[in-house]
Amino acid sequence: MKLLKIILVLGGSAAIFAGSALAGGMSRQERLGMIKRVEKKIEEIGLREAQTNDSGDLGWGEGPILAAMVNMYEATGERKWLDLIKQHVDTAFSFLDDHDKDGFLSWHTDYYTPEPAHLKASASPGNRGTGRIKVLESVVPGKGPNKGGYWSYRMLGHPLRVIFLDRRRFCVVDEDMHMPALVSPFVRSGLHWSSILKYEPGKAVWRKIRGVKFTITGQPEPGDSFYIECTPAPEYDYVVHDGMMTMPIARFIQIVLSNPELKSRYGEAARGYLAFLERHFFDKWDKKRWIELPGGRGLYYWPKTKWRPKRSLPMNQYTAFGRTIIRLYQITKKPKYLDRATKMARMVKSLLKVKNDAYWWYYCEPVAKWDGSGKPTSAEHTHYADMDVGFMIDAYEAGIVFTKADMQKLTNTFIKVMWNKSLENPIVAGAADGSNGTSKHLCDFVRLAQFDPRVWTICYKINRNSNSVSFLAQILACEKYAK
Repeated sequence: MKLLKIILVLGGSAAIFAGSALAGGMSRQERLGMIKRVEKKIEEIGLREAQTNDSGDLGWGEGPILAAMVNMYEATGERKWLDLIKQHVDTAFSFLDDHDKDGFLSWHTDYYTPEPAHLKASASPGNRGTGRIKVLESVVPGKGPNKGGYWSYRMLGHPLRVIFLDRRRFCVVDEDMHMPALVSPFVRSGLHWSSILKYEPGKAVWRKIRGVKFTITGQPEPGDSFYIECTPAPEYDYVVHDGMMTMPIARFIQIVLSNPELKSRYGEAARGYLAFLERHFFDKWDKKRWIELPGGRGLYYWPKTKWRPKRSLPMNQYTAFGRTIIRLYQITKKPKYLDRATKMARMVKSLLKVKNDAYWWYYCEPVAKWDGSGKPTSAEHTHYADMDVGFMIDAYEAGIVFTKADMQKLTNTFIKVMWNKSLENPIVAGAADGSNGTSKHLCDFVRLAQFDPRVWTICYKINRNSNSVSFLAQILACEKYAK
């Protein structure tokens, strides 16, 4: 989710609302220092976050990195950032597959699955020692170690062989990949966590992947082994993960195809990415999960399964991909994208509450009969509100549903409700109604600085020493609003 300067303002520039804003921005030295920090961090990260088909890892890990690189291009104009984006996107796309045989290539995960995973462990017939192995037969999601279970998404799904090298040391072999997964200096009696590592196929890149929790008792002898059979919970595609990955890719496409010089260098790649986004992402979600509601509104939903009822998705999850749809409309001008973006924007706007000329909204509330009549959840978390705010600003800049008056109320949410009114020691609340402690996750909130430059100053002072490339890149990209 595990994290942006405005991309392109199409259809006119946004007006600055009146307010007592601090003029200026960073010193040249500090700006260069911040750029170098982002460069160093992204160089350290390399391609490791892109080298997986796990949509959760991609969405919460690689997605913010892609967004940061787009912002760095916007902030600096240096083409090296476009080269890096292309390298990262090509890598991530190489991990797409049709895991559920629906005709759409996808990333996928069991990160949120409600179904349990299953384990079965046994000692090898030829063992000489008294060692025994025990695993939980069913790994139930949502239960921590103290409750006898843990999240099923920790499952790898490969058969594992635990081999004792001597009476104290053992290794874990991934029998599908035919290579060691872990070497531990010792084994403790009783409960023992085994952190499993593996190579990416054909790459010298180590990644922590799905682990198993098992107990070793007794005393194994050298050469003794134990077999663990893993049946993982089913994997699904998730619209929020796809949104977090495809939105910065759509921004890249938009930047390239709107610039003749960039088009000559990156145009073929951009058009290829566009085809992927239209076919394997928009068409998939439009066919499988889109639903329309009264009032010309629409959103994505989670279908009914054996373990989970049909539910409308929370706002942050459908707006994450809604931002991609807005870009697709701006790039292609196709009516179908405008239709979906408009209906989604109406849905979002219908859920906004007004208090003291500012907006606030819930993380999730019932919007259709299948959602039941339960009470709404708590006010939207600042972390997730960041995605919602990004969608609302994108829609406004595309001329879709949201108006300048809406942007004023949204800016008031930040300035009048969430901020503690101090520029010396600014603090921002953890939820859109000013509750829930504090938060530093302020990426797309920074874009509200175009309506009140104080927003940039607040976000800059809170996050200028952050290690997050997404926070820093967004500050750099939006610095123009502070001047």
